[in-house]
Amino acid sequence: MLTVIKSVNTVKRAIAGVGNCASSLVQGIAHYRKGRVEVLPGLMHPYIGGWGPGDLEVVAAFDVDRRKVGRPLEEAIFAKPNCTMVFEDELPSSGVVVQMGPVLDGVAPHMADYPDDEAFRPADADPVDIADVFKRTGAEVLVCYLPVGSEQAALHYAQACLDTGVAMVNCIPVFIASNPSWAEKFKIAGVPIVGDDIKSQVGATIAHRLLTRLFGDRGYTLDRTYQLNTGGNTDFLNMKALDRLTSKKVSKTESVQSQLDVRLGGRDIHIGPSDYVPWQGDNKVAFIRMEGRGFGSAPIEIEMRLSVQDSPNSAGVVIDAVRCARLGMVRGMAGPLEAPSSYYMKSPPVQMRDSVARDLCDAFIEEGRAEAPAARIVKSAAEQTRVSTTVGEPGDMTGEEASAGMSGHFARVAEVYGTVRTTDRDPVHYIRDALADRANVRAADIGCGDGRYDRLLFDHIPNLHLVCVDSSAPMLERLFDCLAEARIDNFVTRLSGVNDLALEDDSLDAILTFNAVHHFNVPAFLAKARRALRDDGRLFIYTRTPEQNAGTLWGRFFPRFTEKESRLHTIKSMEAWIAGTPGLEMVEARVFRYARTASLDRLFEQMRSRHYSTFSLYDEREFEEACRGFDERIRDAFDDLEAIRWYDENIMLHLVRIEV
Repeated sequence: MLTVIKSVNTVKRAIAGVGNCASSLVQGIAHYRKGRVEVLPGLMHPYIGGWGPGDLEVVAAFDVDRRKVGRPLEEAIFAKPNCTMVFEDELPSSGVVVQMGPVLDGVAPHMADYPDDEAFRPADADPVDIADVFKRTGAEVLVCYLPVGSEQAALHYAQACLDTGVAMVNCIPVFIASNPSWAEKFKIAGVPIVGDDIKSQVGATIAHRLLTRLFGDRGYTLDRTYQLNTGGNTDFLNMKALDRLTSKKVSKTESVQSQLDVRLGGRDIHIGPSDYVPWQGDNKVAFIRMEGRGFGSAPIEIEMRLSVQDSPNSAGVVIDAVRCARLGMVRGMAGPLEAPSSYYMKSPPVQMRDSVARDLCDAFIEEGRAEAPAARIVKSAAEQTRVSTTVGEPGDMTGEEASAGMSGHFARVAEVYGTVRTTDRDPVHYIRDALADRANVRAADIGCGDGRYDRLLFDHIPNLHLVCVDSSAPMLERLFDCLAEARIDNFVTRLSGVNDLALEDDSLDAILTFNAVHHFNVPAFLAKARRALRDDGRLFIYTRTPEQNAGTLWGRFFPRFTEKESRLHTIKSMEAWIAGTPGLEMVEARVFRYARTASLDRLFEQMRSRHYSTFSLYDEREFEEACRGFDERIRDAFDDLEAIRWYDENIMLHLVRIEV
């Protein structure tokens, strides 16, 4: 249950595009002012940052249609060609007159071929200065409700937001928040943005995503699917122009593809608006079909029909997104707000499962950080550290207990980590050889730990400049001491998890991670790595698969070790995530095999020091029982307890950034 703190202030909002969605939103604000929002249906979050739905105040509105420009907002939202349902007709005077926005590419030419009541009719007026209006009205958040395909117009409004410090909620599939270049502009300007392309409360996209994820979670293979949509509002009429439909199809298709462990081929997935049916009005009807295979390859087919009022379905999400954007401003956040974007939008900067996105968004609302409870900062006197996991995809931990275990683990082992962990030199030699043709190497080690591998990297790669990133402050302190002791000063440290990792675009020759990727939200990490790498930049992921883990001494002899260690990723999963990251391509996957030897005493020293974070997943009773079981099994299996011999395997994934 989220804590509710009511605010006496309003959120001053501007609207670009006074169409059906704006009509539903304005009606909704008035509607929810009348009753207790905690008991009225249709709201995901009655309060966000202390603001209820009725605390949204419209201070400016822009449109290009002659039936809306110059009219009071409370009248303009009911003007043609708007056709959404009227659920609140008692609207107070807003004091806001709709002003002429820039037309640019906002009106498709084919609109002229349709009746006045169905299509846009541009006003004969000069556009106002959007930035000037923002300044005069004190606007804090802009809601972009322009027609699909209005790229020039949307970017015009986005620039006005940057120029005036107004946050943006981008409800259309013009890619701004998810465009690294524009995302960086918002970061530099100190302005938050939530985007892109609004995801309705219970609409075709969210239903399709959840069913798609259900297939994967229950072990079924999805072979092919389609989603066909019809409607009779201006949104569907606008998208009869195929050149305006492209971004919408991309947004909806990728939103569903993101829920698959292995992407479908283009021939096997078809998603997008299908036709304009005037008599449907604002009623959107979606037809979803899914075909797949289950146990024994037995076939399964799902047919679904969904009928909704399109615009209220959208407004129920926007009313949250606006308050999150304002909350980000209050907390001094800048750039894309990843948690709200992932939960509320079809094409966010980072795609994730909807259940995870909801947890992240709730955590953002409650505490102002885009991390779920399992990734909170621990600020006790004994340990000031952030857990290494960034909650998101498979392999990430959830829950307060896991959070405390991991954050405490890395704080506890920092002092002895270098003495109880084995440092493999072969992956460092591999990276050295792969980067041998570069005179200078600027790289980042993500999840660098205590600096064991970084020390070797500096020994083997001349002219290396390294950004050392970890989410544990005690680990970074050990790294600093390790490198300073070797008189190495060509490095910087950053305390950060993957979710809030900020690396400059096109700035790095290489990104490295050693035995840490199982703590990451992998799709988010890959997307951020791609943006940070220069052309032909390399990404090296040194890790262990579940199968390799099961073959280790610990996997074979330590009770429940492989069962507890569920965070490791299969090669199939990694390949799927890589394939789903445009601009990254696999160079090779290299397996390293090591002959190991240790005494039983040394193994117990490592075990008691929790040298693997897996050991922190046991409670104390379980761990002690497992230690006794390990001792018995080792004594039964090996004669020479001073020289116990076994083999370990790891894998190096070598990726390259390519042009897309």
